[in-house]
Amino acid sequence: MAEDNKFDVVIIGSGNGGYIPAIRASQLGMSVALVEKEENLGGTCLNWGCIPTKALLHTAELLNAFNHSEEFGISVNGAELDHAQLAEYRDRVVGQLQKGVQGLMRKNKVQVFTGFGSFVEPKKIKVEGEDGEQELEGENIIIAAGSAVRTLPGLEIDHEKVISSDDVVTADSYPNSVIVLGSGAVGTEFASMYADFGAETTIVEVLDRLLPAEDPDVSAELEKRFEERGIRVMTSSMADTDSLERTDDGVKIKVTPVSEEEQEEAEEEADEESTYGGETDPAGEEGGEGEGETLEAEQILVAIGRKTMIEDLNLDVTSVEVNDGGEIQVDEFYRTAEDGVYATGDVIGGYWLAHAAGHEGIIAVEHMAGEDPMPMDQNMVPRVTFCRPEVASFGLTKAQAEEEGYEAKESNFPFRAIGKALIEGEPNGFVKVVADAETDLILGMHMIGPKVTDLIAEGVFAKLVEGTPQEMGMAVHAHPSLAEVMGEAAMAVDGHAIHI
Repeated sequence: MAEDNKFDVVIIGSGNGGYIPAIRASQLGMSVALVEKEENLGGTCLNWGCIPTKALLHTAELLNAFNHSEEFGISVNGAELDHAQLAEYRDRVVGQLQKGVQGLMRKNKVQVFTGFGSFVEPKKIKVEGEDGEQELEGENIIIAAGSAVRTLPGLEIDHEKVISSDDVVTADSYPNSVIVLGSGAVGTEFASMYADFGAETTIVEVLDRLLPAEDPDVSAELEKRFEERGIRVMTSSMADTDSLERTDDGVKIKVTPVSEEEQEEAEEEADEESTYGGETDPAGEEGGEGEGETLEAEQILVAIGRKTMIEDLNLDVTSVEVNDGGEIQVDEFYRTAEDGVYATGDVIGGYWLAHAAGHEGIIAVEHMAGEDPMPMDQNMVPRVTFCRPEVASFGLTKAQAEEEGYEAKESNFPFRAIGKALIEGEPNGFVKVVADAETDLILGMHMIGPKVTDLIAEGVFAKLVEGTPQEMGMAVHAHPSLAEVMGEAAMAVDGHAIHI
C-alpha cells in the first residue's frame, strides 16, 4: 500500500486503457492510483460507447427476429419497441459492469481518486475533485484520458435535434426519422439500429463507400444489405453545414455530391488518418458541387469521429510530444518522450478501440516492471463493427499487401454455402483470407455476415501463432456451425474449399 500519496504508478483515466493496466500493475506488485473525473469507472466504452451501444443493437437484432419470426414457423401478434423498458435494460447492463469494475479495483487494491487529473510536474498529478485538491506522486504515470465526440462548425450538438453518440446511448426514446453523418463504425452501427427500430434512416458519407477503412468488397456488400433494409445510402456526398436549419419538427440540411477535388482531398485525409474510430468528415462548411438535395428528419446524428482529451492535462510541464492531430507520441512500449510517462488508448490515436487500449496498457505496465513484453502487432488487432450484418477484419487487404511488396493471394467464401447460416436465416456475406503466396502466412482476414465479430478471433489467433490457411483448414470445425466458414475460407485460398 502506498504511503503519503506516493505510488509506483498513477493512471489518469479509467477506461480500458486505464483500469486494465491498473489491474496488471497490481498483479505485478505495484502500488496503483487510478484517477477518474467521472462518477463511474469504465470510461467511454463502458458508460457511453461499446457496452450501451451493443445493448441497443442486441434489442434491434431481437426486434428484427420477431418481425421475421414467421419464416421460422413462429407466429407473433406484433412486436413493438418499448422505449422505457429498453432504456432500463441498457442502463441495467451498464450498471452491472460499473459495479464489476469497482469490485475489481477493490480486489486488486487499486486506490481510486475521483476528480480531474493534470500534471503539476512530470511525476506529480493534481486531482481536483468535489472534496478539494490533492497531489499524487508516481514513479510512473500512464495517460489514458480517452477521447470525446467531435463535430464541426455549424453542427453544434444541442442534444435534441443535432445529437452525438453520447445522446443516443442515454436517450429515453428514439426518433421516427434520422440522418446519420458519417459511415465509420459509429455511423453504420447506429444507422443499423435506427432502421431496425423502424426509423426512416439516411446515412451520408463523403467518401465513395461505407466503412472506408474496410475491404472494398465488404463495403459494397454492406451497402447492398443496408439498401435492402430500406436504409438510404448517400456516398460521395457532403452535408452543407451552413444550410442546417432547426425546425419545429426536426432539422433540414442540404446534401450535395462532392467534387473530384473534394473526393481526392477526403481520400488523402483518410489515408493519412490511420485510425478506425476517427472517421473522415462527411460534412463541410461549403458543401459539394451540384444542386444537391435538402434532407429532413427529426434528428441528425453527427458521427464524424472523436478527438483526444488532452487539452487540460497541462502537458506543457512535461516533455510529452503531441502531433498536429492532438495525439500523444509513443514508442512500441507506449513510452512518451518524458521518462517514466506512458500513454495508452485513444490519446495516442491508432485504432481507437477499447480492446487495443487494454493491451497497450498491459504492455506499458509490464515494460515499466521490467517484464520485457512483446510489442503489439497492429495487424493482429481485430476491427469489429456491430451493424447488421456484422463486419470484422484484421491485418491487410490484398491491395494493401501488394503495396507493401507481398505476392498476395486471397479467398472469398460465402456464408450461403454454410448450413448453419441458412438455418439461422443469415445466408448473406462472406469471409476473405489474405495470405503471402511465398510463405503461406496469413496477412489478414475480412468478413461480413452473422457473428463475424466472434468468428474473427480464430483468425487472429492463427496469425499470432504464425499459422497458415492450410493449418486452419486442418482444424476440425463442428458441424453445423457458423465457424465452418473459417475452415472453408482458409482452404479456399488454394482452391481446396469443399462446399463450393
